[in-house]
This record gives sequence, structure tokens and C-alpha cells, in this order.
Amino acid sequence: MLATEFLHGQGLGNQLFAYVTTRMLAHRLRYDFGIKGLQSAGDSRVNKKGFYFMNLDYGKEVPDNLTRYDEYRHGLHTDAYLKTDIRLTDKQLLSIPDNHIIYGNLQSEDYFGDNLDLVSDWLRVNDEHEHDDTNGKNICVLNFRGGDMVGNAGAFVPASYWNNAMERMSEYNPNMEYCIVTDDIKTANRMLPDIPAYHVMWYGTMWQLRMPETLSAPPLLSPASPSGHPKT
Repeated sequence: MLATEFLHGQGLGNQLFAYVTTRMLAHRLRYDFGIKGLQSAGDSRVNKKGFYFMNLDYGKEVPDNLTRYDEYRHGLHTDAYLKTDIRLTDKQLLSIPDNHIIYGNLQSEDYFGDNLDLVSDWLRVNDEHEHDDTNGKNICVLNFRGGDMVGNAGAFVPASYWNNAMERMSEYNPNMEYCIVTDDIKTANRMLPDIPAYHVMWYGTMWQLRMPETLSAPPLLSPASPSGHPKT
């Protein structure tokens, strides 16, 4: 079996990456899979109902005797200064032996990117929670992360990043319209005053990011679900 654990304090997007990577590696290597920590599913800081808007398969019950494996932390020597947790592809994970429980960011596309159709199948949203109001060729959603990231030397990008992204997207589609989905409307309005900014319920943010055909997000910080795999 290959397993992972949902942790208290772990955001919804991070949990979905951990889920998808664990299940995909198990699928490739022909292992059983399982998920521990279901009491923390769906970001237990703000939600006590788990992933109620999806029917996730959590696999088999996870035994207590699995060997722990921590994903290699590539930015270990600079993370403390930059206030980041940088992990790229841990190639050891691609052939990890059976009977392990894995921890880490687990967000490299090398872990799941060759089978996104299967990922979409696993992360199917229940019909009553679907929407299509941001699904359009002329809508570009800016996934603006503020809050605790403001002033972070390794993660918070300047206004020029967003302006350059919008300029590039307008070259791609001159009819493009922009909006911001964010955890920090005040900072978004200060940096990009001409772009309307919205903060929606914690799961609504995920759908806003999953549905549009175009998405712009800061490097290393996108919480967008891997089910969306939008074009940029």
C-alpha cells in the first residue's frame, strides 16, 4: 500500500495534490492506496464537513506499520530565509517500494501530469455543486494570493508580474476580460485597482479557478486543483 495523511492546517488544494499524487503513484506501481487523517479532510480549519462536494475514493484502511517517507526538500537551505517550502520532483517517489506513507508538498506534475483525464475522473464534483459562470473563452481569472504571503521574499510577486501576464493574455485574446479571486481583497485592490476582486467561500474559490479556460497564478503558489489543468 501507498498512503498519505491529511493534516490539520493543510489547505484544500494541498490536500488534493497529496491525494492525487499518492493515488496516481499507487496506480502506476500497482499498489493499493489509502488516506489517513480524514478528520482533517477539506481543510478542517474552516470546514468540518470534509470533501462533501465530491465523492472521493479514500482507498483502503491505512495500517499503522507503514514506513514513513518524506519528499525531498530542494530549498531546505534557503526556505527559512525566504519563508517558503520548495520541493520539486523527488525521483525516488516515482519508484517508491510498497508499504510506505508519504509526506510533503507532492505537487510536481511529474507525479500525475501524464494522466490528467484520470485525475479529472477522480476529482469529479457532485452535480449540485457544479457551476459554469466562469467558464468562458474571454474570462481570465487572476489567482491572487495575499494574506500571509504579503512581503514574502520568495513568493509574493509584484504588480508588474500581473500586468505582464494580462498583457500577454490580451495578445492571445484581444477580447479578454479579467477578474481576481483572492484571499486578500484589500491588497489586490491596492496593487491592481482596475481589476475587480472577489473573495468567495473556501470551496467556491476552487471552482472559480477550476472552470475558466485561462488562469494566471503566481509561480509555486497556485492552489488550483489538478482537476482543472487550465491553459495559461
